[in-house]
Amino acid sequence: MRKKLLLACFVSLFAFLSFPALGPAAGPADGYGQIRALERRGVEVTALKNRFLTRVLDTYQVPYERNPDGMVVRIRVENLWHRIEAVEIVPVALAEGQTLDVTGHEIFFYTDGGVFHIVTPLAAR
Repeated sequence: MRKKLLLACFVSLFAFLSFPALGPAAGPADGYGQIRALERRGVEVTALKNRFLTRVLDTYQVPYERNPDGMVVRIRVENLWHRIEAVEIVPVALAEGQTLDVTGHEIFFYTDGGVFHIVTPLAAR
């Protein structure tokens, strides 16, 4: 009886230790390459967003300040400067048939002085 219990424990331990080896092996270079690609894409998307925001603010003549990275960090509304905490860009789309056509964007600036909202027909790209 004791030999059967010992054998069962040994088989369970062997199966437990062998289980990770049964799955597909992912090389560390694969993961690193994917992470680098995602980081590059994140930088590109952030740069596009910053360029779009500055273009909209310039179009509507809203004074703003940017940090050294090009991110809009403050806007002036009614002669008061407000620190930006978050920005949300929402596409405005009209349904035409089976597709949605983007006709503009709503931009929400969440600041220390409240939420400021701009609706613009400008395209993000």
